[in-house]
Amino acid sequence: MNHGDSLTIKYGGRAFSGIMLDQLPAGIAESIRPGTDVIVRFHTAEASCVGQLAHMLVPHPRDEGWAEIYADY
Repeated sequence: MNHGDSLTIKYGGRAFSGIMLDQLPAGIAESIRPGTDVIVRFHTAEASCVGQLAHMLVPHPRDEGWAEIYADY
C-alpha cells in the first residue's frame, strides 16, 4: 500500500510499514504494486536478532536481479 511518502507491504499474514519512498532508487517505488514478488529475509541466531526482518527485495524494474527496499544491518 502506497501512502504517498511511505510504503506498507503485507506478506505472510504480516504487515511491514515505514519504507520511505524518497529513499528508494528511481523507478523502484513505482514498480511495487499488489502482486509484486517480494523476498523477505530474517536475521538468524548469528545476528542475535532471530526473526527480526533483515532485508526486503523486489524485482528490479530496469536491471536483472533484485532491488533492496529495506535493510537492517
